[in-house]
Amino acid sequence: MNNDLTSLTAKEIAKGYRAKEFSAVDVTQAHLKKIEEENPKLNAYLEVFDDAEESARSADATLASNPNAHALTGVPIAVKDNILIKGKIASAASKMLANHVAPYDATA
Repeated sequence: MNNDLTSLTAKEIAKGYRAKEFSAVDVTQAHLKKIEEENPKLNAYLEVFDDAEESARSADATLASNPNAHALTGVPIAVKDNILIKGKIASAASKMLANHVAPYDATA
């Protein structure tokens, strides 16, 4: 298995969780570190949610208690800033929408 947790596919991550090679917290922390290092150059992420590690801990608990958890449980994702996530800012990179907090989750 690749030692760089940020270069694994979703399938490899899911397999690694179930084989207990690493945890969702490990994968999330690796991605957060990579974002911190690379985003100043790339400006690919407008916002990184501060509850990412909390969500990863929750995913680890789900995986530990439910061996039949959804295959994507704990797999980190990036969501384009024009997709609404309830309670999160959805600015679509627009200054006019800079503080728009989504009132609901998008159907997407």
